[in-house]
Order: sequence, then structure tokens, then C-alpha cells
Amino acid sequence: MSCLFNSYDPYFKQPFGALRAGQTVRLTLCIPEELGYVDPHLVLQKEGKYDVPVHYRMKFDGQTPQQNHFSVELPLNDPGLYFYYFDLYPDFRRIYRGPDNCGVVSWQEGEKWQITVYDAGFQTPECIKGKVFYQIFPDRFCEGIENKPMPFPDRLYQADKHAEPFWQPNETGGHLNEDYFGGDLEGIRIKLPYLREMGVDYLYLNPIFEAHSNHRYNTADYLNVDPLLGTNEEFEVLCREVRHWNRAGRRVQPHRFRQPLFQPRRPLWGWRRLPRPQLPLPQLVRF
Repeated sequence: MSCLFNSYDPYFKQPFGALRAGQTVRLTLCIPEELGYVDPHLVLQKEGKYDVPVHYRMKFDGQTPQQNHFSVELPLNDPGLYFYYFDLYPDFRRIYRGPDNCGVVSWQEGEKWQITVYDAGFQTPECIKGKVFYQIFPDRFCEGIENKPMPFPDRLYQADKHAEPFWQPNETGGHLNEDYFGGDLEGIRIKLPYLREMGVDYLYLNPIFEAHSNHRYNTADYLNVDPLLGTNEEFEVLCREVRHWNRAGRRVQPHRFRQPLFQPRRPLWGWRRLPRPQLPLPQLVRF
């Protein structure tokens, strides 16, 4: 069966990529005649607590050999994330996103495509236009200092860098993300020539603050680098070396608080490893 829809192909989706608020998107389906009679609808839902799916009937654009073509055009006025699939009325068949981004026919729920709509007044800073960003998940990038001792007892060190990460739930059904492969700031520093050779302009790091998970999104102390990654001083060294390569480096702003902003105590949103705010809300907002 030929491709039903592919958001990467300008025939099926225009314009390519994210949309400016108020811009019109055009989506096209190519339906083989072998699927029989269909009355396709776009099903679009904005991400939000009170947003519900909206169905838009697609118009018939004509035929090519053994193919029927349908399209819909609509403006997206509100910034945010939108998710969509296609419903092939009158039965319950739907078109969802397949592994290769092409649409697949399914009778069951599947993965949706996404459209990002940004504020119409947003202007890309001149300094990053046309630049190459390289995102790094520090624990899995490069271990510059090998066989480091674990700074906290709730961490498990993976000496074998080819080992499979822990991904299965524990006995209570939780995912603690407690296995560490030892990637650190020194590993990033020694890879700077490699990154420069690839043409990287900006480094974008996943969280590097002290935390109790390998992804470090459950920050315990925003003022200090996680000890398994290195020290605040080593981060400053990394930033200086990045600037030495005439590339953009991020810097840590000094802050007046001398106590941790968060401490990992009680669960939030059903996650057991997220932090509990230790400071009053006004101070958190100012931070």
C-alpha cells in the first residue's frame, strides 16, 4: 500500500515544521481505492486540560489511478501543541502515525502526529539563526573520569558501557532511573574537538544539577552540579574551553540562596522521586 500520509512530505503537509499562530495548515490524504468508501475527517486536539478533540471533514480533491485524494485547510490561532490523526468514516478505521512517520490504518488507538504552534510575535535571536545545537544527556555521553565512587547509596554504577539500561519497572511498578553509566563534565570537555569538527555551535545539556535520578529532572539543589558529573568549578572550566573554541557556552548565574531549594521527600503527581519545595512560593518565583 502506498503512503497514506507523511508529515515530512510537503505534498501531505504544508507548511513544513512548526507554525506561527494564525497560520493556515494544509493536510492531505492519499487513500487507495482498495480501502473502499471513506469519508475522512481530521481529528485535532490541542494539549490542555479542557481541550477536546475536534473533527474536521476533509474535502475530496480528485483521483489518480487507484487513489483518492482528500485535504483540509484550517488556521491554528492559539500557540501550543496540537495532536492529530485521521478518522475514516463511516466505520471505525483510523490512520495513525507509523514507525516511519507514514500513516497506517488501524482499528485501535495509535500514535498521533504533532504540530507546534508558536506565538506570532516570537523572533528568533539573530545569534542562533542557522546554528547547530547539540543536545547532551550527560550520564550517557562520555565518561571522562572512570570508575568514580557513587556519591549516594541509591545509585548503581554501570561499569559495562554496552550494558542494557534499567528500563523494566521494579517490584512496585516504579521506574527509579537509578543506574548510572558515569558520563561527566570531563567527558564533555575532552569531546569538544569532536563536537567542533562536526560543526556544532551550541551545546544544550540536560539537567546537570544535583538530583537522585540519572536524567536529573528531579533536582534537589539548583546551586550545585551533581557530584557524579563533577563540580561547579569543573563546569566553569568547561564553559571557558567552549568559549575558547569560539562557540557559545552557557554559564551558571550566581544566586543568593545558600540552602537547597528542593529536597526529595514526598511524591508529586504520582512520581516518587520528585522534590518537595522547601521555600515559600514568592521566593521560588523570584528564583
